[in-house]
Amino acid sequence: ANARKYEQVVQTEAALALERERLAVTLHTIADAVIATDTKGRVILLNTGAEELTGWSQKEAAGAPLERVFRIIDEEAGAPAEDPVRTVLASGGTVPLSSHTDLVTRQGAIRSIGASAAPIRDQRGEILGVVLVFRDIGEDVKAKAEQRFLLEASSLLASSLEYERTLAQVAQIAVPTLGRICLIDVVTEPGRVRRVGAASADPMPAEVLDAMRRDPSSDSPVGLVLKSGTTLSMEDDGSAWRALAGGIEVDLARVLGPARYTIIPLSGRGQTLGAITLAA
Repeated sequence: ANARKYEQVVQTEAALALERERLAVTLHTIADAVIATDTKGRVILLNTGAEELTGWSQKEAAGAPLERVFRIIDEEAGAPAEDPVRTVLASGGTVPLSSHTDLVTRQGAIRSIGASAAPIRDQRGEILGVVLVFRDIGEDVKAKAEQRFLLEASSLLASSLEYERTLAQVAQIAVPTLGRICLIDVVTEPGRVRRVGAASADPMPAEVLDAMRRDPSSDSPVGLVLKSGTTLSMEDDGSAWRALAGGIEVDLARVLGPARYTIIPLSGRGQTLGAITLAA
């Protein structure tokens, strides 16, 4: 009897191992990212898509708590999102994650994702774990945001002949869609440049706001772009902001963090009419 019982256990374990292998093979053929966990929220399996998006390998993630591998935050609240395993176990059904969910990768990068979680059940209907299916929707979100910006900007530009006030409004709607800071400068006469728009997606100290609103000099990065008519990109090494702010000593790094500045010429009728500066 004991021998027969032992044989049954061995056969059962072999069958489970085969099912796991089949599941792994199936999940690795799915284009979307997939993570499977047990009922305690420990990672059982990552497919190739999940490895690429999270930055974790199957070997490194196996047995780890889901929240370590699949770190998600609510984009609007800026706080950790609700645990999908706990939500699925409580509801017993498929649960879509919020459309404002961001995934923090192992390397610290942030990706906008679309995701859903569902229970894994055995033949008796008992829940054995949870499966998450997700994908990177960052490009889709970015494209829609840029399209909205272009529509709003086009509407503003067509609504008024007071170009300076209109461009100031364009700077306001450019953040945070295109950058954390937006500056718009126009050429008023040869050798003269006026800053008509300055906006920030983040609260700024008064001295930073004053610096943002100053007209740029002819030898500033903006002045160089106006002369060359070509786009200029700069990594902030501590001097980039001072150059953009007319030489004023302002420690923007403590407010904005590491930034990359892109200055794009605004051209028309065969000449450079101004420039837009974006910090991201």
